[in-house]
Parts: sequence; structure tokens; C-alpha cells
Amino acid sequence: MKKISMLGITCEFCEITPQDAAFLLKQNKKNRPPMKHLVLRFSRIMVRNEWALTGQPIIFSDKDELLDGQHRLLGCIDSGVNIKVCIIRGIPASAFPHIDQGVKRTAGQVLAIDEVLNYNMTAMAAKLVCVYLRDPEMRGGSKNQIEANEIRQFVKDHPKIQDSVILALPSYKITSVGALAFVHWISAQIDERSADEFVEGLASGEGLTKGDPRLVLRNKLIANRTSKSRLKQREERALLIIACNKFYASETVQYVRWVGKGRGKQPFPKFVTKEDLLLAAEETPLLVAE
Repeated sequence: MKKISMLGITCEFCEITPQDAAFLLKQNKKNRPPMKHLVLRFSRIMVRNEWALTGQPIIFSDKDELLDGQHRLLGCIDSGVNIKVCIIRGIPASAFPHIDQGVKRTAGQVLAIDEVLNYNMTAMAAKLVCVYLRDPEMRGGSKNQIEANEIRQFVKDHPKIQDSVILALPSYKITSVGALAFVHWISAQIDERSADEFVEGLASGEGLTKGDPRLVLRNKLIANRTSKSRLKQREERALLIIACNKFYASETVQYVRWVGKGRGKQPFPKFVTKEDLLLAAEETPLLVAE
């Protein structure tokens, strides 16, 4: 524990327990109502042992009232783990309206600092992979909020996600590069060559024949760009996965479709596995020359 004091203001670096956090929260008298999703987000970071002592303080006024930090304290309680914090006491109570006015760094900005090329698209691709691995239904909401630091770590652990983005770049006029790179990275874990062929064919359209899932989806995506009822992001991602699965299974199709709500609602598609492809091959009758 280290404490610095100057001009009536003290700054203390220490480790607090969930019990300490609960005690400090008793001084929370004028703060906004806590946001559950933010408490949950902090709690998950703490449980994963990824909470860092950044220097951003928990602030108390000169009247000993909590001015900033309630969500971190509530997250500590919810996580049940100790965290290291900086606590500042003695800030004039009149400063409260001016606290916490900064803009949080985006995942793309974090990757840019790491000198990652195509940082925004890489951040999106990595985020979608993380969301899919956490929840294959790829639902929105705070449950599937991915922290910038998680995305950064994923890119460090899986640098080939950057190759997926580069391969998907030519598709920028018809679909989300990040979404297509996400599909490429996941499907490349099954068969990298087929994943490359899927993305390259979808992006260029060259050499595709009638019934090819890549051509059918490509035409749909091109039409979507000028449609009054544009595809939702989740729907577009579902269509990319469906078309990729059809291509892997060497199927010819007339359409690529997914119903995400209302009558005939379908579950979000999952990527085929090697086992799925082997099973499909076994069930396909062989043509024997007579």
C-alpha cells in the first residue's frame, strides 16, 4: 500500500477485497443508478484475472462521498475477487459533473497502437470470432460484449486473422470485410484451401457457374446494396455461413436463405465440421459406370 498526499488530496494504491468494496459503496450517495451490464462486464474481466491497475482512480470528495468508481466496486463484489485500485480522496464535490468525460479507446484503436494493418476490420473479424466461440447463436446484448483487450489478445494469439482480413478485402463493395474474414478464419480451421476458394470466389465472381453457392450469395449481396430492405448484420453473417457450408459440401443451390424471426424462424447456422463433411460423403451414393 502506497499513499501520497498533496494540497489536501490523498492518492492511495492498494488491493481491496469484495468486503472493502461493499464498505466503500456505503459512501455512494449522489451517483447515477448503476448499469447492470457495466457491472457484469467489469465482473467478468476480474474473474478472468484481466483487471489491470491503470491509474484510473476511484474518487471520493472532500465530503467523503463517492464521486466515481461505483461500477468497479460493484464488479468487485459480483466477481468475488480482490482487485488493485487507486483511490483518491479530497476532490471538491463541485467537480462531480466534470468527471468521467473521456472517450474509451476502441478495439481498432488498440490494434492500431500495436501496428496491426487494417486494424478496424481486423478488430471486427476478431470480435465476431470471439462472439461465435462464446455464443454460436451470435446474439447481441451485454452477454456477448467483447472487451478491446480480449480482441487484442486474440489477434496476438491468432495472427492469421490478419491474413483472413487481407483475403476478404476485395469483397468490400458487396459485404462486410470483417464478417467475411470471420467466416474465413473459422472455416480455415476445417480446410484452409477451401476457405480461401470460398472467399476469393465470392469476392471476384470469376469462374463461378450456375448453382455455385458463392455465385448465388454474391448476386444476393449485390442486390442487397441497392435494396430498400437491407439485410441486417446478423442475417448477412448467417447467409455467409450457410453459403460457406454449402460450398464445403459441394452442393449446388438455387437460393441462400435464412429466417431469423417470425414464422418459420430458424436457428442461427453453425459451421460444418470435418465430421459433418465425412458423414455427408458417406451418405452420398456413388455413381458406378455400367
